[in-house]
Amino acid sequence: AGFQGFTMAPLAVMGGAVLIRAGMLTAGIVGSLSYIAINSPSDKFLFMAGPLSMGLGAVVIASLSSIFFPSTAAIASSISLYGGTALFSAFVLYDTSKIVTNAKHKAQYDPINECLGLYMDAINLFWRLAIMLSGGNRRK
Repeated sequence: AGFQGFTMAPLAVMGGAVLIRAGMLTAGIVGSLSYIAINSPSDKFLFMAGPLSMGLGAVVIASLSSIFFPSTAAIASSISLYGGTALFSAFVLYDTSKIVTNAKHKAQYDPINECLGLYMDAINLFWRLAIMLSGGNRRK
C-alpha cells in the first residue's frame, strides 16, 4: 500500500476537479463493463487472455521506448496512454468474466485474490483517465 501511495501521489497536483471526474469516469467504465461481463455467457471473454498479454507487452514497450528513443516520445506516449486505456478496459471484461467463471466452478474460491486483477485494472484506468483529463499528453 505504501508503494502504491508513492506512485499515485503525483496525481494530487492535478487538482480535485480533475481527479473527481477521473474517478467518476473510472467507476462508470468499470461498472458498465463488469455488468456486461457478468450478464454475458460465462466464458464469453475468457478467450482474450493471449491478445491482452500481447497488448500489455506493446504498452510496456511503448512506455519504455521513450527512454531509449527520445525522438519517438510523443507517439510512444500516445500509444501508452490511449492504448493502455483501451487495454485495461478489455482487462476489466476478462477479469470479471474470470471471476464469475471461477466462482461457479472452483471448489475453493478465494474472492479476495480473484478481485486483485480487477482492482489493478481500475487503478490503471483511473491513472490514464486523470492524465487525459488534465491534458498531460499535450506537447508544447
